[in-house]
Amino acid sequence: MPVAERKLNLKAGAWYFLSIAILAICIASRYFKYMQIDGDWLTVIYLFAATVSHFVLLSMIVYAVLFIPLIFFIRNKNILHWYVALISTLTLLLLLLDTYVFDLYRFHINEFVLNLVFGGAFSEIFVLDTILYIKAITAFIVTLMLLYLLARFIWRKTEKGVLRNGKVIAYLMVALFLFTQFTHVWASAVSYRTIQQSSLYYPLFFPLKANKLLAKMGVKSNDRYKDINMDEFDNNTLHYPLTKLEFQNTDSVHLNILWILIDAWQYETFTKEISPNIYSFAQDKITFDRHYSGSNGTRGGIFSLFYSLPSLYWNDFLYSRTAPVFMDVLKKFKYTHAIYASAPLTSPEFDKTVFAGMKDVRLKTPGNKFYERDIQITKDFCNWIDTSTTGNPFFGFLFYDTPHNYNIPPQFPHPFKPYWDVIDFSKLSNDCDPTEFYNSYKNTVWFTDSLIGQVLDMLKEKNLTENTVIIISSDHGQEFNENKKNYWGHTSNFSKYQLQVPFIISWPGKQPAHIKKFTSHYDVVPTLLHDIFHCTTSSDKFSFGTDLFDTVPPKSFIAGSREHFAVIDLENNRINTVFFNGTISVTDMQLNELREKPKGQLMNNALLELKKFYRN
Repeated sequence: MPVAERKLNLKAGAWYFLSIAILAICIASRYFKYMQIDGDWLTVIYLFAATVSHFVLLSMIVYAVLFIPLIFFIRNKNILHWYVALISTLTLLLLLLDTYVFDLYRFHINEFVLNLVFGGAFSEIFVLDTILYIKAITAFIVTLMLLYLLARFIWRKTEKGVLRNGKVIAYLMVALFLFTQFTHVWASAVSYRTIQQSSLYYPLFFPLKANKLLAKMGVKSNDRYKDINMDEFDNNTLHYPLTKLEFQNTDSVHLNILWILIDAWQYETFTKEISPNIYSFAQDKITFDRHYSGSNGTRGGIFSLFYSLPSLYWNDFLYSRTAPVFMDVLKKFKYTHAIYASAPLTSPEFDKTVFAGMKDVRLKTPGNKFYERDIQITKDFCNWIDTSTTGNPFFGFLFYDTPHNYNIPPQFPHPFKPYWDVIDFSKLSNDCDPTEFYNSYKNTVWFTDSLIGQVLDMLKEKNLTENTVIIISSDHGQEFNENKKNYWGHTSNFSKYQLQVPFIISWPGKQPAHIKKFTSHYDVVPTLLHDIFHCTTSSDKFSFGTDLFDTVPPKSFIAGSREHFAVIDLENNRINTVFFNGTISVTDMQLNELREKPKGQLMNNALLELKKFYRN
């Protein structure tokens, strides 16, 4: 390729990807609705500079990595036009997809999402209708054609010398980038709230911080607890449990234990109409009105139930393959196990955490549909109960998945109408009527309840309710925009709709009760260890919980993951949400932003508590 033609392609390509950056900024404007600027002109200027420089930078990275090397190999100009149209179409549609992911879950396409897509569990966890695939393919083809025409147009204009002043634009972009970085360095050091919070919403946007350096120069925040240094949690070694567990009466006969969990079971659907079998079963049992999961997602919710710890510890337990003390105790007392989960136990990696070191645990249940696998685990558990002859007490774990995916057998009754035949998340907005979507969800809960009813009937038939502690609950809640903040589903905030779950216990020998105080998943294992296994070790040596039947409620509660967690002030009804970069947002329990600082002592105590199971 002649040098002149190569220079032309370089110049035209730069102009083309600059235009793509403009389109990316238009798409990224969908993030603006989450930014609370409050008329602050410094934040407005910062946001303008950050938006322009960030998406121009991303576009130029694509230009440098995917375009420049190819001009040495692609000589046909038409092929080059199609090539740039293809890569820009993919990047723009990826950005658009990210905005929808952010709308639903308040996080960007990340490692977790990629693991689902490429790790083999995507088709078992999400279901997309054919019409959605058709829409996506159509959008891709139309965008590709339009960007191909744009490429041809820009190449022609470049050849004619119409596009000029490229160096001026380049210098301006560098200036905006530097302004963005230095402004954020200062804002982080002085805890300038609106600038910090407006920096949380763009994908791959990680502005600089230099708090320690500026502190040495005398630039300090007035509130030492406004930011949390997440680096403090790095490179620690687990110290779990803090002491060896001690037991009394180790020869006594122990009760069976059965946990029945429904993925994404909203507390409000625990009613006679929606969950008739469970509701009827619970009438002479122990029920809890304010029971919270330890997280708003499956990974953290299950982790909090088995470990009685926040899932900020997840990576440490995963990398070290450390099982929960609860499972160790079950082994110690020679419990058999019947573990049946509808979704794979490998994503998240429960096989390497909760069930680490356990043999004969089925990691994947056969079945193409979610409801098929739910039906299968019901049959398998009932068959296991019917044929088990070990004579040892057992631990059972049933984890149903259908409500998480809004999908039940077509021939099965749909008592709640009208409902969506096809779930289309793109229709959800802050102003939409959720009735049909919510009815689809209620139908799945009703279906799952029918399966659990079969399990409960089997246990009654075998007289196992007389010697089995049965717990029925969920890994997390499910939101349907109850707070009118356009939140749907889970993993996006820490209001009660994503954390509160039904919690029912059938415990032989304990009187029926209706408990109204705050309890959580952290309290389950301490209660079982103390009341069933007569563990004399204080619960704070292996958990964040206390006894479920303790009359003194906690003053605060930690929920979430390392990337996104909350310290909930139960006394003052405040949610202190901590983002991945340490910035804290203070809201009331309905997620209304408050112009107040987090309580320093509360946050400091939370940090000290979170470090408890690391070696000093």
